[in-house]
Amino acid sequence: MKKAILILIILFIGLVPCKRSFGAGFALYEFSSRGNALGGAMIGRADDPSALAYNPAGITQLEESQWLFGFTAIMPSTVGIFQDSGISYELEDMLFLVPHFYYSAPLNDELWWGLGTFSRFGLGTEFDENWEGRYNSYLAGIKSVSVNPSLAWKLTDQLSFAAGLELMWFQLELKKKVDPTGGLAPDTFTDIDARIKGDDIGWGWNLGMHFQPAEKVKLGLSYRSTVDLEVEGNARFYKPEILELPDNFFPDTGAGGEVTLPEMYMAGVCYDFSNRTSIEFDVVRTMWSSYDNLTIAFDDPLNPLDPTSNIQSSEKNWKDTWRYQVGLEHKLKNDWTIRLGYIFDESPIPDETVDFIAPTSDRNLYSIGTEYKKGDWTFDLSYIYIDMDNRFVSAEGREGEGLADAVFTDSRTHLVGLTLNYRF
Repeated sequence: MKKAILILIILFIGLVPCKRSFGAGFALYEFSSRGNALGGAMIGRADDPSALAYNPAGITQLEESQWLFGFTAIMPSTVGIFQDSGISYELEDMLFLVPHFYYSAPLNDELWWGLGTFSRFGLGTEFDENWEGRYNSYLAGIKSVSVNPSLAWKLTDQLSFAAGLELMWFQLELKKKVDPTGGLAPDTFTDIDARIKGDDIGWGWNLGMHFQPAEKVKLGLSYRSTVDLEVEGNARFYKPEILELPDNFFPDTGAGGEVTLPEMYMAGVCYDFSNRTSIEFDVVRTMWSSYDNLTIAFDDPLNPLDPTSNIQSSEKNWKDTWRYQVGLEHKLKNDWTIRLGYIFDESPIPDETVDFIAPTSDRNLYSIGTEYKKGDWTFDLSYIYIDMDNRFVSAEGREGEGLADAVFTDSRTHLVGLTLNYRF
């Protein structure tokens, strides 16, 4: 069994895509198909192995060893319209698979342990490399993998606690064009193609509490710490031959920067109307204010005449946000279960700093799903439709950022999830 778990983790890492659909900020919440169908409302329920991502204290409700494995396929779309030219650009066609894997087992009557492997942060925006916003960004990609072992303790039949350590691999990729004329004569034939890519491994920790004060009521609390990263990698500059620039202008060089991923607070209450029907309400508080600046330091100056050109910095000043989740589950008389969910997800990005890397706004998410049980196996299928508000980007007062006045509209995302659960 340990060998099988290791193989599944290796497969998981191989499936993680290099880019993701953009969400509110760049957080991901697609931890299981059941959770997807319930709008993420799993903090209070927390009664399958995916609780290791939502609220690990809940695994004390599992009497036998279990593993759970699956993925979510994400298909985003949006249209950017530039106000001066009226030209519109569509997001490049994208299909991403975001996998998840969990294993949990009781150690004795009081202790449980589990291992979760999933992705909590991701971002993917890609437009035509010659679009009007190319001097700010034409590709931005974030991917992450978290390996999260947890230990849960059943203090009483009603109350459980859990703690875990999270090891996270994080990669950042940015691509944009540089105008060597400084805006005097921008032209796709003379643009310099700038590509930056780096990664790091950081760690954090998490806590969970699960409490059942009455037969029909379950309460859950969960916390995830910040993760500090020092991303290091390389910058590559592809210069057109027509420029005939010296090698020390925009040289290929090392690059890096610091990133602090936000801490999260989660709470949920689940109420069972009967043995077959339940509803849960959750709130998630994400402390995005830790992301106040994006600074990239280059080992060598990009312009030898300007020693300060080895630093590029832009203010972000993101704000802390709320996410509201509700999920309804109904078990049919046969081996089928149906689920519905809804989420309202606030965007952390203020109007003053929104750009083409992540032009996101508030989102409404609608979800549905089903489950089928066959012996020790459970098969879950989910679908989520994301509708995002229009987002305006203003270039006023932001000279040097490569921006232009634009609006992003018709932003839609389709997500299909599949998960297998086995008890033994």
